[in-house]
Amino acid sequence: MAGAAGFALPADPPAASIRAEARVGLASPACRRLALAFFLYAALYFVVSGFLPELLVGRFGLTLATANLVAAAAIGANAAGNLAASALIARGVSPRRTMAAAFAALVIAAAPLFAGAAPALSLAAAFFALGIGGLCPASIFASLAGAAPRAALMPATGLLMQASHLGQFAGPAIAGFVVERWGWAAIAAPVGATAAAGLALVALTRPRP
Repeated sequence: MAGAAGFALPADPPAASIRAEARVGLASPACRRLALAFFLYAALYFVVSGFLPELLVGRFGLTLATANLVAAAAIGANAAGNLAASALIARGVSPRRTMAAAFAALVIAAAPLFAGAAPALSLAAAFFALGIGGLCPASIFASLAGAAPRAALMPATGLLMQASHLGQFAGPAIAGFVVERWGWAAIAAPVGATAAAGLALVALTRPRP
């Protein structure tokens, strides 16, 4: 594939041009806020989706096979949320609104999901958090064109992806430490606070004039 790309793709721009574009993207406060929002979302998503089977088995007594099927269905709801965001934005809904809805859903779902609710309510909270939360990634990418100059879109996209990867690493690691030390209920507050921070970032992130 690398060899084929070498023949098929145009030549790279000069290194100085790439560095200049990267500086422009990093200099955009809106772009940095979007990257931080993606970091927070990725951390939340991998905490909820990654810990859901263990929560269902260890707390509610489901078999591992059943817990994995339920978690897979919840992750499917997240995929549907991503597609729904694209459809809503295409119909004129502001990406900031869909992003805000995603983080608000994660705020609302944190306590019933982790803090000792009945199994049915916890499951409903998981589907709600992952399904409505799925509005976030597509909304972030749809907001990028209004947050960074056109010449800086490529490095700005890279910034978003790196922020997402850092969130994927940091979220489960921190959540695992909290659950091991203080139990499942203790994770509800940091999850809710992280989602609230994402909601605040959305309020601050406005398109460039």
